[in-house]
Amino acid sequence: MLERDVNDSGGFSLFTVPTAAERAGNFSQDFNPAGALKTIYNPFSTAAAANSTGGYVRTPFPGNVIPSNLIDPVGAAAASYWPQPNLPGLVNNLGVTAVTTNPLEQITTKVDHNFSGNKRAFIRYGLFVQCEWVG
Repeated sequence: MLERDVNDSGGFSLFTVPTAAERAGNFSQDFNPAGALKTIYNPFSTAAAANSTGGYVRTPFPGNVIPSNLIDPVGAAAASYWPQPNLPGLVNNLGVTAVTTNPLEQITTKVDHNFSGNKRAFIRYGLFVQCEWVG
């Protein structure tokens, strides 16, 4: 006996992807949960702190916008492969629905043999396979 079961199931996932403004280096609308602006600092402005604690200070980017000449072209090219947001906001702004196929095959065989009226035997073979659909 051969039995095939193809199960299609849907799923929904939420992801966070950069907005168009963020991809261009504009973080002027990025606020933390408390409502305060998330400050973006210029990493090239790092200097030793004036006090002798061994700390460092950095200068924030004006307007929280990274100048285009400081955006790495390789990073910008990599970010172009991410999908654009399809939901509002800065987090959980990409919703994706997909259908997955889960094909299963089960093969079961049984053979009975009667050697005499009170001597019998049987052999049973079962195979359960999860298939992969290509195409």
